Amino acid sequence: MVNYKGTHRGRMDIVAEMLEAGEEGIKKTYFMYRCNLSFRQLEIYLNLLLRNDLLRKKEGLNGEGIYKITEKGYKFLKGKREIDKLLDHGLIPNSSVAPYINGETATVRTQAYK
Repeated sequence: MVNYKGTHRGRMDIVAEMLEAGEEGIKKTYFMYRCNLSFRQLEIYLNLLLRNDLLRKKEGLNGEGIYKITEKGYKFLKGKREIDKLLDHGLIPNSSVAPYINGETATVRTQAYK
């Protein structure tokens, strides 16, 4: 499950959560509940994931669609998890302090706010 640490989810987080939900195969309505999406949001994201071959739709036993992650979806999810690790370990700074490279040494400057 994606850890949001008290922040609002971005599009990448929603996509990753949907791909995680699709690892075992999931029905459309369960996506809504598991990923906490409105029907409109669900339609937008499902279409995006299907168009980009990150999810595929199969017919279930009773004719309902079952959505499952594809190999491309697994690659996307793996990359997202690697980026999250970098962010969690502080390898990519997440603050208003921006590093500037000055020759061979890195100096850090902060923007003064008035």
